Amino acid sequence: MLCLSTGSLFTRPVAQVFAWAAEAGFDGVELLVDRRSETRDVEHIRRCIGDCGLPVPVVHVPFHSQATPEWSADSVARVLATARLAQSLGAALVVVHLPLWREKRFARWLLEDLPQAERELGLTLAVENLPAKRWLIPGVHLRIRPFDFQEPPADTLWGRALRAVSQPRMRFNTVEELAGFEHVVFDATHWAGRGDVFDVWARLKGQVVHVHLGNYSSGSGHRLLWDGDIDMEKFVRRVRGAGYRGHLTAELCPAALGDPRERVVRDRLAETLRWLRSVDQV
Repeated sequence: MLCLSTGSLFTRPVAQVFAWAAEAGFDGVELLVDRRSETRDVEHIRRCIGDCGLPVPVVHVPFHSQATPEWSADSVARVLATARLAQSLGAALVVVHLPLWREKRFARWLLEDLPQAERELGLTLAVENLPAKRWLIPGVHLRIRPFDFQEPPADTLWGRALRAVSQPRMRFNTVEELAGFEHVVFDATHWAGRGDVFDVWARLKGQVVHVHLGNYSSGSGHRLLWDGDIDMEKFVRRVRGAGYRGHLTAELCPAALGDPRERVVRDRLAETLRWLRSVDQV
């Protein structure tokens, strides 16, 4: 199934994103929960599904910075609330963000309780790789643009020096740590600013249950699929050639789609879907 993330057009009402996704020919919609109450309104989303005939197979937890007044600010509670929303919508998979460095309780829950939660909920809870950011040890943000920052190997001089004075913003955000999870969401644009996407795919493909597609170039991520440094046609074919038969979600950004120019947005959505169909050989 080829899906469009509502996060691609978080500037637009959810109903409009559903309508444009259907018009373009997408098979489904991945719902990104954000600060807007409509993204958590089950009946509203069900109406969007019914009006446009597009299912929601995947629901994405809110970003850490996104306030969700009806839900707890606790990350574990937000994952479980997102899972209940997913159940209500008939989705089978929830995209889970990694814990901030300070979120020790959430980190323990992911390591110790996530598999049991999956069994009890009857859903797949898959952790997503995020952009690389680091904090100076006293808590001051090391201001390196995430899509430009390739974290050096730990055994190099720069790598040892960086780790001596800083810590990662997110826990479990390395290839080695993510390989320890049973279910992983592979976000291509997030990996592109950190290293070779194809190498990382080869190392994680056994755990990948969902894929986010977006290109990257010069510090800018979530670009149009054919516009960037990743050979996205080669990547999609590599993914399918490895036996992956799950959903592919186009997770772009409003600027890449030409928002607020409505006609441009609709044309680019249609072009994105045509491009995906042409390279997605299952």
